[in-house]
Parts: sequence; C-alpha cells; structure tokens
Amino acid sequence: MIQAIHWQWYITASLIFLAVYYATVILLYYRKNTQPAIQRTEHITSPEPVLFGQPDFPEQNVHPAEPDLSGIVHDFVDELEALLLQSEADQADKPTLSITISRCLQKYPQLKGSVFQSAINNLIGVNAENQCNIHFTAEELVALWQ
Repeated sequence: MIQAIHWQWYITASLIFLAVYYATVILLYYRKNTQPAIQRTEHITSPEPVLFGQPDFPEQNVHPAEPDLSGIVHDFVDELEALLLQSEADQADKPTLSITISRCLQKYPQLKGSVFQSAINNLIGVNAENQCNIHFTAEELVALWQ
C-alpha cells in the first residue's frame, strides 16, 4: 500500500524534476542564440511613433507645416453629436440629415483637405448609422464636404 514519504525524498524529487524542466525549456527556446555575441548582427529599429504626442523635430526647432486643428476638430465633433441627437429625436430622413451635416461641415472650412477629413468621415458614417439608422456610402460622405 502507501508507504510513508519522507520530506527529504520529496524535496530531492522536486529538485530533480525542476532541473529537468528548466533544462528542457532552455534547450528548446534559447538554442537559437547560441552564436557568440560578436557574430550576432543587431538590427537597429526606429522608435515607435507616439499616437497623440507632439512630433520631435530636433534640427533647428522646425514646426510641422499644418496648423494645430485639434480645437476646431473638438468643436466640430461636439456640434456633430448634438446634430445627430436632434436628428435622432426628430427621426430625420437621409436627405435632411445630409443637408444638415453638410451645412455643419461648411462652418469648418479648415477641416476640408486636412489630415482629419478621413477620420471625420468615419465618425459621421458610424455615428449616423448607430444613432439615426442611416447608412452613408463613401461617395456620399465625400459629397458632404462639397
């Protein structure tokens, strides 16, 4: 039947199993790096861009050519949200919503042709579909800027 197991046997067996396990892991996963450090070629990677940070322009404090439009974008997004909420409450149809969004876009001519235009188109398309159940095609979204 079951014989008494001594602590010394248990610890010895555990250490042996751990040694075999770690040896296996080291051999399987780290054998690729067996070359000497001198022979390894290291690839220099460029740093990852920061999503919402300011770009670094080290030489002579060069500033980006495009002006800061973040305040204007926030104002437009707030107005768009209010417009879509009102259109949802009024159960506006697609032509009416297109006209009101187009008028709203005409208040912000700085956004047309900016880097934010495609993001604004996506925002309009997604929010109009989610809030008002109105689907705009890509061509219709481009036509809103006219």
